[in-house]
Amino acid sequence: MKIKLAILTIILGATTISSFAKPIAKALSVNIVGESPAQYQCDNGTKIIATYYQLSDKSLQFVKLKLDKKEVTLPEALAASGARYSDGYQFEWWIKGKNATLNKNVSDKNQKAIECGVK
Repeated sequence: MKIKLAILTIILGATTISSFAKPIAKALSVNIVGESPAQYQCDNGTKIIATYYQLSDKSLQFVKLKLDKKEVTLPEALAASGARYSDGYQFEWWIKGKNATLNKNVSDKNQKAIECGVK
């Protein structure tokens, strides 16, 4: 959007664009909407806290996972069923109902996913 505004500024002049740039920027603002954190207990003893978020215009969904004393944020990815979140190379979090699977090393095909369930 900044590029488009910059082009309009060049074409129309800085004084003209400033009169309608603020309403455009205000109309494009979005908020982050989050759910209450969900706690998961995994088969291997790992405890995970997952908080699901989306932008108010629903253009992006993501999850923030707290695991192993670390925090990971993953964007939503395509899934045939359930909801899948992945960074595409290391972490994948896939939920279906009250169950979830965590894969900590997506690129390693021999890595087994950890099965988890809502506490």
